[in-house]
Amino acid sequence: MVVGEPQILGQLKAAYAAAKDCGALCGPLEGLLTRAFSVAKRVRSETGIGQMAVSVSYAAVELARKIFGSLSHRTIMVVGAGKMSELAARHLRRSGAADVFVTNRTRERAEEMARLFQGTVVDYTEFIGFLPKADIVIASSGAPHYIVRKEDMQRVIAARKNKPMFLIDIAVPRNIEPSVNEIDNVFLYDIDDLQEVVNANLRERMKEAERAEVVVEEEVERMMARLKTAEVAPTIVGLQEQLEQIRAAELEKVRRKYGPFTPRQEEALEALTRGIVNKVAHGPISELRNHAGHPDGAHVIAAFRKAFHLQD
Repeated sequence: MVVGEPQILGQLKAAYAAAKDCGALCGPLEGLLTRAFSVAKRVRSETGIGQMAVSVSYAAVELARKIFGSLSHRTIMVVGAGKMSELAARHLRRSGAADVFVTNRTRERAEEMARLFQGTVVDYTEFIGFLPKADIVIASSGAPHYIVRKEDMQRVIAARKNKPMFLIDIAVPRNIEPSVNEIDNVFLYDIDDLQEVVNANLRERMKEAERAEVVVEEEVERMMARLKTAEVAPTIVGLQEQLEQIRAAELEKVRRKYGPFTPRQEEALEALTRGIVNKVAHGPISELRNHAGHPDGAHVIAAFRKAFHLQD
């Protein structure tokens, strides 16, 4: 459902490992899977299919980076302990953000989330007073009205001496008054803004997917050629074995009729007969390999086996 999502590849690798451990994977299927993993790596390195944020929570991280550059040592205030705010805080934390403050109407839930991030619980009635300490605010409260207003943020930004603040309002209805965005050095994004970023990134990923498909098609053609060549291998081996049996039988007749031979004569006969067999076999074997990947390959192989009386 999400183009470029690496999770499916991870699931396939886990399934491959489980099948391998059980001894249930071998032969062409194993080769196909290992090749598929290599192709996936090639797609990741040669295209931008996985580079742009396609979730609302991760889009917030990308925007934060644009505002602050590095997120190292930035402080986060989470207002409302819902799943969306937890995801956004988790992504920000992984990207280098340091301290996390958590507030929620239900203190128990705030404590639960604070434990996830080794954060600090702030009493819900006092969180406005803590906002000057926060570089990034994630608002996801279930309140039916604005809990952060323009006048609040004017005092907050003054207390911060105009250091930039990034506000992420992912609540529905909104938690933060939209006019807050009019204040200098305050950057407010709501769920609709983030969704626009996600949609734009998805469109870019679709373009990258077209490039990825070219890579996949190239690799499929190579794999099909290998598989077709593998199909013809038993016929080639059968022909070589049959010619070797004929060579050995004819040599034995010569030995019985004209032998015994000296070691040097034996060596010369071996070299002579092997050379003749190899020259006779070279043309047919080359033709078999050339037709292996063609649509009529199966018919050519069947006719070849019939002509040389090779068993299926």
